[in-house]
Amino acid sequence: MKSSFPGLDLLKENSFGEIVSFDSQTPSHFLTELLELGFFPGAKLRILNTVPSQNKMIVLIGGSKVGLRLSDCKFILVKEEIIPSTT
Repeated sequence: MKSSFPGLDLLKENSFGEIVSFDSQTPSHFLTELLELGFFPGAKLRILNTVPSQNKMIVLIGGSKVGLRLSDCKFILVKEEIIPSTT
């Protein structure tokens, strides 16, 4: 069954999101690493930077900046959150 939530790799810079789950094809060793880094369902995050030419994404999660390969971000299923502007 295909998830209705997009992968983290589809969020744009300065987007906010919440992790919903992980793709069923996520390698178990990678899932363990993600959980150790604070990537768990319910965690809030922000996309700080994407560099497609280097296959990288920088994410702010739990107060830490984490660099991930864009190709791995597809395993992290998220719902985008709209944060109202304070200006």
